[in-house]
Amino acid sequence: MILHDIPFTIPRYKVLLRLKYNVSLSKTNEKVDHLIDAMMDEAYVITHAQASIQEFGIREHTEDTVMLVNTDFVLRGSDIAKHVHECYQVSVMVCTIGKELYEVVQALLKNGEVARATVLDAVGSEAVEALADAVTSIIKHNAQAEGATITSRFSPGYGNWDITEQRGLLKLLEAEKIGVMLTKKCVMIPEKSITACIGWKK
Repeated sequence: MILHDIPFTIPRYKVLLRLKYNVSLSKTNEKVDHLIDAMMDEAYVITHAQASIQEFGIREHTEDTVMLVNTDFVLRGSDIAKHVHECYQVSVMVCTIGKELYEVVQALLKNGEVARATVLDAVGSEAVEALADAVTSIIKHNAQAEGATITSRFSPGYGNWDITEQRGLLKLLEAEKIGVMLTKKCVMIPEKSITACIGWKK
């Protein structure tokens, strides 16, 4: 399932935390507030929220592998296997806010506008996290319709689920349809993208 124009809300306080502000102890000044607000407004304009989600039943489960129905792709690693060990099905997902925000950040840096670039990059990081939360909510809604609950997200690179598993995961999700690709080192492009696996259980 490919989704476009997914609504999401960027939490301002999380942007502040990412910028190293202690929101309970320190206050921003008017200039910083204006900059953050301006960059958040810009982010909503230049982000393109997209996702690919697929659900697979689990056909076999060992201590360090999870074999899925109707695919040769295997979840490998004891941590991901443990994460979904009580589950009968998984959702795999990739979401992205697109490449334009990254390009704007790079242009700002090139022009010496470091403060704007830093804030916009922080906003972008929180935007893709908020998007991942929105996609997770869609998966949760679908699971609840079947009387199931879901686990938290678990992504390649967490624990011993190797980052190289991104290759098979993105192929499975046909991630190129939403413009997501991998470098040779398994870094996603656009960089403001997230992959994850979520288990369904009853």
